[in-house]
Amino acid sequence: MNAAGIAIFTRIAADRAGATPMDRPEWGAVHPLNGEVYFSLTNSRGDDNGRGQRGAASPPRDAANPRSYSGGPGGDPDTAGGNVNGHVIRWREDGRQDATRFTWDIYAFGARASHDPAINLSGLDNDNDFSSPDGLWFDPRGILWLQTDDGAYTDTTNCMMLAALPGRVGDRRHRGYRYAGRHAGLDLRRCRARRNAAALSGWCPRSRDHRCRADPGPADAVRQCPAPR
Repeated sequence: MNAAGIAIFTRIAADRAGATPMDRPEWGAVHPLNGEVYFSLTNSRGDDNGRGQRGAASPPRDAANPRSYSGGPGGDPDTAGGNVNGHVIRWREDGRQDATRFTWDIYAFGARASHDPAINLSGLDNDNDFSSPDGLWFDPRGILWLQTDDGAYTDTTNCMMLAALPGRVGDRRHRGYRYAGRHAGLDLRRCRARRNAAALSGWCPRSRDHRCRADPGPADAVRQCPAPR
């Protein structure tokens, strides 16, 4: 495959190179203060071809995509229903743009607050539970803004935007897919929800309607987000 083919058929080229199949990568963002890269993995679910569902096109669970479970309010961790609510992965490269090695972890797993801890690995609560992460953007202060494009958790809430102080790669090491470090819930908060049946996407940081923006500092910006609605 030549360079043009790789540019056009990137996923196929990655498969041939042995890359890890991920759960619907959507947006990426780079932390402006430390250069770490964040990527939203929106979900992987279907009749039988979602993550861990053992269909003909179903990728197995792996360290970077560890969950397959049934969704809905009851959420069963022992029923392989795909990665229903998605997650956000991040990595720190060993070097600059020409790096060939990196260190990674999972920043946050999407889930309902009511889900079994084996699903709700990030310990999300009623103020920050989310599903199907999509849009990602860092402001100059290092606050991560996260938007969702969801169809799995809309009986209780709509698509939403959250603000986060994400820390650094390595502060959420998980063992056996259970966290041994800080939970995302310590520094992640829902800011607003979209109208029914509509994704929340795009950024306008100077708009009057960008209600999650707050001065003076990063910690205050997360604390001052409006109450969930």
